[in-house]
Amino acid sequence: MGFGIKPEHLNDDRLGNVLDELYEAGLSELFLAAAFEWEASHSKRALEISLQAAHRFEMKLETAHLDSTSFHVDGKYEATTETPEPGMIEITYGYSRDHRPDLKQFVMNLICVGDGDIPVLMEIAPGNQSDKTKFASLLQEFKQQWTFEGLCIADGALYSADNINAMTNLQWLTRVPLSIKEASTLVNEVIELKPSALKATR
Repeated sequence: MGFGIKPEHLNDDRLGNVLDELYEAGLSELFLAAAFEWEASHSKRALEISLQAAHRFEMKLETAHLDSTSFHVDGKYEATTETPEPGMIEITYGYSRDHRPDLKQFVMNLICVGDGDIPVLMEIAPGNQSDKTKFASLLQEFKQQWTFEGLCIADGALYSADNINAMTNLQWLTRVPLSIKEASTLVNEVIELKPSALKATR
């Protein structure tokens, strides 16, 4: 416990106020919170906490793994307005990873770098997010924030014609989902593997 902080200071009211402040600041922004450094010209440069940690601990940024998960909630969580406030996360029904389609949920997107699986980008999203329509833009955002030139890895949600076209400036790796007929057929066949004629590029 910090200096001057007493147990009675840590009550429900204080916790509620802190949660309100975190929401107003933006959870995704706080995860990449800016610590500002004044320079001689009085301009300030944002130094992202996770980026500083990556450099300080000499993390290898060769691969980035993106995935999402859902968190169900109890209660009705009824919308107070037809149009959610900007930045507000919509708690609603969606694809449930924990097999509770009867409950509303929200989604967390997370990117970890391969050296120790250190989280470097987090986003809280609406419960009905479609990974297929979100993953490509999230990887582009990560590439821009981190000037990342490594290999981006995600599950079959990344595989679509639109995403492939949107990732022409990224190195990426995913799997072909078995919902595609050709992939399902090939999985059940025994085929002779042949060396690729493609040259590896880096």
